[in-house]
Formats: sequence, structure tokens, C-alpha cells
Amino acid sequence: MNSKTLSLFILMACTAFSAFSDTSDPLLRLNTEMHTAPIRAIDTDAEYRFVLTAGDDRVARLWDAASGRLLKILRPFIGEGNDGRLYSCALSPDGTEAVVGGWTGPSGDKSLYFFNTASGSLTHRIDGFKDVINCLKYSDNGRYLAAGLGGSNGVSVISLRNHSVYKQLDGYSAQVKGLSFFSDGRLAVVSYDGGVRLYDRQFGLVKKVQLDKESSPRGVAVSPDDSRIAIAYYNSSKVEVYDGMSLRLLYTADSDGIDENDGMVNVAWSSDGRYLYAGGRYSKSFDGKWWRVVRRWDNQGRGIYEDFPGSGNTIWGLVSLNNGNLLVAGHRPDWARINNAGEQSLYREGMILSFRPKSFDKDMLLNPDASKVTFKPMSVDPMTFSISELSLTEGSFEGNAFRSQVGGITVTDWDNGENPRINGTLVEGFSKSELCRSVSVSPDGDTVILGTGWYLRAYNAEAELLWKIPSPGENWAVNCSADGKTVVVGLGDGTLRWYRLSDGKELLNLFVHSDCKRWVLWTPSGYYACSPSGEDLIGWHINHGRDRSADFFSASRFSERFYRPDVVALMLETLDEDQAITRANRQRNIRTTNASIASILPPVLAILSPSEGATHSSSTIQLRYSVRTPNNDPVQEVRAMVNGRPVETSRGLKLVASGSSGTEQSINISLMPGENYISLMAKNSTSWSDPATVMVKYQERQQSFVAKPKLYILAVGVSDYANPDYRLNYAAKDARDFAATMKAQEGGIYEDVEIRLLTDKDATQDNVFDGLDWIRGQATARDVAMIFVAGHGINDNSGRLYYLTHEADVDRLRRTSVAADEFTQTIQSIPGKVLYFMDTCHSGGVNIASRRGINSVDMTGIINELSSAESGAVVFASSSGKQYSLEDASWGNGAFTKALIEGLKGGADYTGSGKITINMLDLYISERVKELTRGQQTPTTAKPDTVPDYPVAVNE
Repeated sequence: MNSKTLSLFILMACTAFSAFSDTSDPLLRLNTEMHTAPIRAIDTDAEYRFVLTAGDDRVARLWDAASGRLLKILRPFIGEGNDGRLYSCALSPDGTEAVVGGWTGPSGDKSLYFFNTASGSLTHRIDGFKDVINCLKYSDNGRYLAAGLGGSNGVSVISLRNHSVYKQLDGYSAQVKGLSFFSDGRLAVVSYDGGVRLYDRQFGLVKKVQLDKESSPRGVAVSPDDSRIAIAYYNSSKVEVYDGMSLRLLYTADSDGIDENDGMVNVAWSSDGRYLYAGGRYSKSFDGKWWRVVRRWDNQGRGIYEDFPGSGNTIWGLVSLNNGNLLVAGHRPDWARINNAGEQSLYREGMILSFRPKSFDKDMLLNPDASKVTFKPMSVDPMTFSISELSLTEGSFEGNAFRSQVGGITVTDWDNGENPRINGTLVEGFSKSELCRSVSVSPDGDTVILGTGWYLRAYNAEAELLWKIPSPGENWAVNCSADGKTVVVGLGDGTLRWYRLSDGKELLNLFVHSDCKRWVLWTPSGYYACSPSGEDLIGWHINHGRDRSADFFSASRFSERFYRPDVVALMLETLDEDQAITRANRQRNIRTTNASIASILPPVLAILSPSEGATHSSSTIQLRYSVRTPNNDPVQEVRAMVNGRPVETSRGLKLVASGSSGTEQSINISLMPGENYISLMAKNSTSWSDPATVMVKYQERQQSFVAKPKLYILAVGVSDYANPDYRLNYAAKDARDFAATMKAQEGGIYEDVEIRLLTDKDATQDNVFDGLDWIRGQATARDVAMIFVAGHGINDNSGRLYYLTHEADVDRLRRTSVAADEFTQTIQSIPGKVLYFMDTCHSGGVNIASRRGINSVDMTGIINELSSAESGAVVFASSSGKQYSLEDASWGNGAFTKALIEGLKGGADYTGSGKITINMLDLYISERVKELTRGQQTPTTAKPDTVPDYPVAVNE
């Protein structure tokens, strides 16, 4: 791809999550910890405390440099089309300010956005830039910021004393792509017009040298001693070194083995000036995996070279660090820290699945109504998603593949071409450089679907356009359903989407996380179904104009209204969202509110101090935070949590008045020895805010004796129900075996293990309530509480989940069973660590749910509620989706409990450390249950992001 083609691609591509018709409306967006689109820029502060990344997903992310933990997501305004895509970012030398730019505004009026890194809030905006902002660089003294612009608009130098343009550097005939300051304040610039320019400390032009214009100079870096300037090219493998005063070519680095068209794109010097680094499109295999390469030359670029793995795709950013390490940012998206040995000592990769390979076309298979789809992303085994069962499973089924020829219709010249033909007739209307990526002909031969990099297009047999819709990514695969009603598309943003074939109306979106466990499926209005822990994968972006930070609220904040698996399941049947809502409401005998998202927003909270990773010698710390609440809805409560569990605070909360804009308050928190992940959440009448979290360390001045925690267990299991139709074989035994397994941990990781065991006739509604009161009253902040339940679970007609106690009557659930929210309320009130083991989806000898007109039990809602940040429990569930939990005489337990006990007794000790943590137990149970049940049962674990991994058992 040459520079002209790249510019057109950047101009035309729509990588937004959805088309933005009204930028004041809430916008549904993907929400993963990592970027969901290419990272275009990376930077760090002088002390290497933070890493800042920015990309095409229209946000910047601030990371802790040492651990790679995400600290803040910086959200500028998102407008229509490409408005909001970020091509550049920079951190001030002191790390207090972050600035981002790119396609940040309408035509002819782009903006720079400045953010405070402590609060994440927007502090300044400079507008009036005539084209996109390609690159940004702070001067070493922090007095100036240089911005390289698109078109022929040169460089704008910003004075940071008053955040205004200090000087405009003109005389360019093409866009500026590279900037680098000398330590004495001079500036070096490279441009696609082929020039390298040198400016003095007052930004007067000192010298310009014409380079190879066709090679498109893109990267520039000044050596630490100011004596040399290294330059890399977009369309060439060469890396050249010039004199820092005269701009005389000194030498060219060894490009052996690099194809001449594989541009190295970026350059950087090591902090001591010994090494020269470059990276771009050059790739090679390391241990069987292909990487874009970072090449390092010794002797200031004149010596021998070494190649290291850098990024999974084109390297767009290189930043040298004072400790000899290197930061790399790439297109995958990913970013890494590379140490002196060339190893990735830290690597963060995007959490989206890639549908890019051509083989994906052949592997996307549909059942007749497209309610079931098999897909195979890059480097992942085939997976099947079922809308009717709301399940994601491994493997494929025998479905229908796409066809480029049906009856009398044949599509040719479509594969990555600009000129596809239908029955020999050229398809007109393609934009320049718009490549066709996929094709599918409808079963009746009346409609041809073409997926391109920018649009999804529909044509008739005469190659006449029927409809076209802009795409949020490359349409790598399309397939029409056999019933002729829908078309399914695999896109470059990692989503699968269902559209109505007749007019291109969007029906459903599916996003599967790269862990191949979490997923969310949603309608255009935001009604969704999801896996456990999947509801936070999407959320609502709220603009507040260009002079304020945008807000973001994860979908879980609105679950009571929008978690509607019943609506989602009806979408392909009705092919209309309004009809699906009406039918689902009628079946549940409910009404939905017409209130807008903007009218039911929760508070927004930010921690201002202490700083991330700070070490304290006192057991109490003061947190300073800001909180604001929209829509005249005052804050009612602020909850503090340490390592995911609620803590007592030393003073009460001063409620924030309605309409407040960032009122600052403070609160004192007691710390535990070691790392403390402190989270704050605020609640108004609508819901809880998303948590704000900071990690601080408490280092005691004098090591004191630390008592082991106590373990409190409530274990409930019912096999012998009063109604013999409900009978199970091993639920009661499961509870007894789990209790005995954990009792054996007494004296090891736990000082004492106290158990209340309720099985069969003892597991009555009253006794279960008493057990919940007991464990709530016993466990302290230093203890661990575990609740284990095995038996039947059932949803009532409104979707409320109940655990069936011994005397259960499915026609009198409220009087004879225990509602799941009773467990939730108990868990929320326990101050210590809480683990909840749920084995409550047994079918037994009779399908109880079907007797009541309910298809099956859906556990996802309660799992997400229990594992939400405000509840803070770690939940282990025996099955996912609408699966049943299985038991077998050969196991002597249910499959879940058998795997759980094996894991606790040492099977999950993968590292041989003698400690079994939550994550280890999760992995063991997941794999073992699938092995025992031959894939019929898929357990799931949900852990809030606010809860760190910790040991739950020892293997002695």
C-alpha cells in the first residue's frame, strides 16, 4: 500500500462502532480493557511511570508502566464518520498531562484535546487545525508541544504556558509524519513531501534537505547527544543517519533480509545512544509465530543487527526508555515493552478475534434461519454460536457456506478486487481503493451481497444497487441464510452482525472476547443477552460537547432494563426490534419504560490521589476523589472496597448535590499489608457508578504477626426432595464432600474452618435463611466466606431465580424456596472475601422448568449480579447458558463438584507452588468438566475486575 492509498484508506474507512447520526445521543460502543482497533501512537513520561496509547477506536488509554495495568481511558468527543479517530498522542515530561489528536473534528477544524492524567478529565482544547493531527511531541523541558499536520499544513508549535499556538511552521507540500526535539530545544521534522527540516530553538528554519520523496519519509529520531538524526521511510526498508547540524548523510543501517518495500516506518535511539532501533512492516517467524520485527543495530546504527519480535502487525510507534527498554505499538492492536535481551517483558494484545483470513469465508456456516453460526477466526479453533440457546460452544456443525454462484447468477473478480462483476456486468459505484472482501448470493438468486472495506452492498441480478450501508470495519465474510431473510457478516472490528436481507436493516450484533468464553449479543437499541461477565463488553458513550470529557457507562449499569435475552431471541423470528420487544413483554406481562439512557445515568467518580503504585507506611490512607451526578439525581452513597470487598471508612459521606460537576471529597481507608486495590463506587437513585480503582502498597514499618484467616462455609445440597419427582442422586453428597474437602484445609491456609452443612430434610427454607444469617454474622474483613449450593434452580415467569429447598413446590416458589437475590444480599454484606459455588441447574429425572412452561433455567443474570463490582463475589457456576449440570454414578458426584474437589486437592496446582488460586481453580474446573461430560457441560467463573487473584487452598 503506497502513501496515497493509505491516505485514502484513512479518509474513507469507518472504524466507528456504529454510524453516528446524532452525536448528542448515547452511542453503543465496545468496551474491552485493550484497544479494539489499531494503535497509532504510544508515549511515556520522563520518569517512565505511565504509558499512553491512542488508536482508531477513538480513545486513549493510560497504563501503569511497570505492571501494564490499565489506569484510565481518556474519552474525547466522538462525532460523525471518522470524527474522533486518534492518530497521535503525547505525555508531558512530568506525566501530569496527556494530549491526543487525529481526525478530531469536522473538515478544516480539527482539535487537540488535553487531559489531566490524575482525574482523566479534559482540561484544555485547541481547535482550528486545518487537517488531521498525525504526530505530537513534547519538548524535553515541557514548554512546547509540536503537532505535525495532514495536507500541506506543516507543523503547529503549541506554547504550554497558555495552551495556544505559539508558531506555525509552513512551506510544506504534503503531510508531516515525524517530529523529534533536540535536548536543547531544536526541532527535526520529516514530511511526505520528501524533506527533512531542522528548526532552531525559536523555531526558525535552519536547513532543509530533500530526501527520496517516493519513499515517503515518516519516522525521525534525534540521538541523545544531539549529534545524529535517524530517518525511516514508509515505502522503503532503508534507515538513514544524518548529521544533527549539517543534515549530511553519514551512513545507512544494514537492511539485509528486508524486502525493499517493507517500510521500517519508525526509528528510536537507546537512552545511551549506543543502539538504533527501527520497526514497521518487516516480518519474520520466531518460534513458529510471525511477528513484525524490531531491528536493533549496534554502534549507533553502523554495527551488526539483531531482530526481535515487536508487534503482531505493522509497528506504528517506537519509544525508547531511560532504562534501556523500548516501547512498541502496533496495528494488531497490541503494545509491548522490549528489554535489552530483545524479550517482550510486557505484552498487551487486543481482545478482539480477527476474521481476516480468506479461509474464514469457507468456515462461516449457517443453519437455515441463521440462528446458528459456525465461525473460525484467525488462530482459533472453530466455534458455534446459537441464538436460540444463547450458547457459545467449541466445534462446528454442518451448515450452509456462502456461494458466489446461484442458478443463473455468477459473481467474478470480487476477491480483494476493485471491479467485481455480476454475470459479467461491472458493478459500478465503488469508491477509489474500495476493495471487495467477500460475497454471497441469496438462495433465490435475486440478491448479491458484496462486503467491502467500507460498505455492505446489495445488488440485483442486473448489477443494480439495491442498498448499501457503511461498515464499522472490513467485511471479511458474508453469508445469506437459506430462508432468504438475513445476511450474516464477519467484520474487522471483531463482531458478527445480522442484517435484514430486504433492506440492510441491522438486527443483531455479536462480540466474542478473545478468551473465547465471554460474549455479548445485542440489538440496535441495546437490549442484550450475554455470558457471565459478558455484559461489560459493551456500553454507552455520552458526549458532553467538545470542551468536556465524554462519559462511558458499561451495559451492566442498566442491566435491569436492558438485559433481555427474551427480546434478543425473538429478533430473527420477527425481523423487527419493536415487534420483538412487544412480544417479549406480552409473554412476561411487563411494560418497558421509554426513558432515554441519558435520563437514567449513574454518577461518575474519579480518584484524584494517591497515585498508582504509591507505597505507604501507615495503615490508614486518605483518598481524594471527585464525584458528579447528572440529571438532578443526588449521590446517595459512596462505597469503598479493598481488593473487591467493602470496608469501613473513618467518616460519613457528604452527599453530592444534584447537578454537581466534579465535587471533590476525601475519605479515609484502612489498608491491609501488601498490595491494596482500592475501589470507590457512587450510587444515585438509578444505579451504581462504574468503579474507580487505584493500587497502593502498605509496607509496615515493623513486621508484625499476621493471623491466618478463618474460613466460614455454608454448604447446602438437596437430593431427596419432598416431591419425589424432583429427586437427584448426588447433590446432597456434593455438599458433604465439598465441606469435608475444605475442612481438611484447617491449620493450613486457614486458622480454623467452621461449617454449617444443610442437606436433604435439613435444607429447608427456614434453615437456609438461618444459614445465611449465620455466615453474614460470623465472617469479618480478615476472613473468607464460601457458600456452596447444589440441587435444582428455576426461574419464575418474571425471570427471578429460586433455589429449591427440600419442601419446594414450583407453584409456590416464594413460600417454599429461596430467591437468588437473598444470597446476593448476604454476599454484599459480608466484609471478607466471598466465593460462591453454584451447582443449581440439574435436570434430574424430570424437566421441572418445562412443567411450568419455562424452556430452561438461565443462570447468567444472577451470576453477573453476584460478581458485579458492587457485590464483589467470585462465582463458580456449574454450567453456562441454558445447559443442565450432569451427574453420574461413575463419578460419585456431579461433574462440577468432582472437578472442584479434584482441583482443591491439588489438581489445580499447575505451578507446583503448593498454592491453588482462583484463576488456577477456574482453569482446572473448566477443562475437567468438559472432559468428564464430553463437552456437554461448560462451567464458568466470574470474578470482578476489582478482585485480584488470591489463594483459596494449599496442596501440602
